[in-house]
Amino acid sequence: MLKKISLKTILPLIISIVGAIIFFLSYNQYLLDKSLANLKISLKTLETVEQLDETKKIKDILYESFLTEMTSKDLDIASLSKVEFSNQLVDQISQSSQLEDLKSLLADTIKAKEKKRNPLFVMLDNLFIRLNPQKREESARSLKTAIAQLERKLYLYQGSQLQEKHLEIARLYTRLKDWDRAFEHLKNTISIDSRSQPAITAKMYAGLIHKTRGNYSRAQEIFSEIQEELPQDLRSFSLYQEGDSLYRMGKAEDAAKVFKEVFEQQPDSELNQLSQLRVGYTYLYDIGDEQKAFDAFTKLQELAPEARWNVHVDDNILPVTAEKSKEECFELLEEGYQLSEEAKEAEAEVKYSEALEQCEAAEKYCPPERNDVVVYSIAKKYREVGYRFLEEAYRLTQRGKDEDAEVRYVNALKQFESAIRFYPLEALSYSGKGLALSFLANDEEAVKEAAKAVKIAPTNAAALANLGFVYYRMGLLDEAISEYVKATMVSPESALLQYNLGTLYTVRGNLSKAIFHLEKTTQLNPQFAYAYNNLGYILWLKLDYKRAKIQLNRAIGLRSGYIDAHYNLGVVLFSLGKYEESRREFYIVHRLQPNYKRTNLYLTEIKKLVGH
Repeated sequence: MLKKISLKTILPLIISIVGAIIFFLSYNQYLLDKSLANLKISLKTLETVEQLDETKKIKDILYESFLTEMTSKDLDIASLSKVEFSNQLVDQISQSSQLEDLKSLLADTIKAKEKKRNPLFVMLDNLFIRLNPQKREESARSLKTAIAQLERKLYLYQGSQLQEKHLEIARLYTRLKDWDRAFEHLKNTISIDSRSQPAITAKMYAGLIHKTRGNYSRAQEIFSEIQEELPQDLRSFSLYQEGDSLYRMGKAEDAAKVFKEVFEQQPDSELNQLSQLRVGYTYLYDIGDEQKAFDAFTKLQELAPEARWNVHVDDNILPVTAEKSKEECFELLEEGYQLSEEAKEAEAEVKYSEALEQCEAAEKYCPPERNDVVVYSIAKKYREVGYRFLEEAYRLTQRGKDEDAEVRYVNALKQFESAIRFYPLEALSYSGKGLALSFLANDEEAVKEAAKAVKIAPTNAAALANLGFVYYRMGLLDEAISEYVKATMVSPESALLQYNLGTLYTVRGNLSKAIFHLEKTTQLNPQFAYAYNNLGYILWLKLDYKRAKIQLNRAIGLRSGYIDAHYNLGVVLFSLGKYEESRREFYIVHRLQPNYKRTNLYLTEIKKLVGH
């Protein structure tokens, strides 16, 4: 039978284990991956940033990770390249989506490195980071000691062994950022046998150091020169580094072409997939060519469907591409509208065509889960521009400029058709199309389109009112009134709807209902001058001259120079026998617009009646 184990029995064992772990962490840190630790610390720091400029706080940590990767004896070209690109992103971040890109890049690099590492060491890495979440860096003292020991024993070696020792010393000097001495040992490596593998590796390190020091032109030359001497994986790495050197020189187009070439050599390679990611990134953020960016990302997904980047691209890159294309579309639409207003129709058409291309691109780039939001916003923008054309055209129609108005009605029609193309269930776009067709004298199609709007949105007051207006223009007063009644039931607090319904009843001859709705208008909006004028006119028709006079004076008080109200007041005063007051009103009308209605006849009649 087993004896009962007490805490007193196992406590020394627990203390021994904890002590062993502490001893291990304290004296065997060389087993811990400093680059991986710095990457984890960087990612953890990014999770807490609130402002984009706060990302700069990981710059030094990432640079330390880059140096560790660069000087590793077992060079991991994929990790080195991803860490280097992450460091570049820190300087380039200008929007939140790029911050998410950086997080994704770091998380992916960490995941890839952990897969190659012993699970026990990964556990110890994480434990040590929790105990001490500070930047990991080599002790300068230990590095110098290691260098001194190697340099003292150089005389013992010759040939390829001597080259390897010079190369190892160069790496240690690089860790110390003592570039001149690093170069000295790289030159020594090359001078022993310039065609040997250590010499070729030394040339590659020379290119990396030149790039690190900002001598991008020389780095690009070196990476270009050594490619034929390298095995396939390092050849891709050297070509990638050539592309990165071109990018840092400001030659974004050339860099994108090189990155593209790297990917096509071996699409399933981690480094080559990163290279294709950079093709898209360069076109998107540096060149501003969304179409080429989209093509690059699509190609990455087609040729490397298992690439870890694909989710990242869908989540972070494509939405940005779609948004930029949408913004460009909106800007081009506005430019086109302004050109149309300046009667530069040929130039405007070019802008509208370019805008449509950008909006179609935005629709194509947009991830499925956001597609409805994006295409609706595009449709809404086209609809807004369409109604602006419609309003301007109507003003021109009121001023008798029919030819200019027709051009704008046609422009409005095109905008509404584009809106419907992007979002076929946008009711008010059909309404606008119906109105434009009505003013272009296509009554049959106008009713069809306006009726579609009501079918899509039967409780939309604007859609109902617009159908009513189309009927009114066709002379179908009963149908028009029916739609406006429905609209006022949906939106009884709309002064404009009440006014329009009152006006329709006036034309129909139902003066009692007309007065009811016009008075309702003035209750909802006491500043509605047109309603007071129409009330005055109806009261005059009903021979209620005193009340008519009150309403018309209110209209004039609200809108100085309101010609209809002055004319109607002149008629009311004439009917009251107040000829001098009437003449004053008609003089105002004559001054505003000579030959307005029967103004001159009234003035002639007043002259006969008063004798002067």
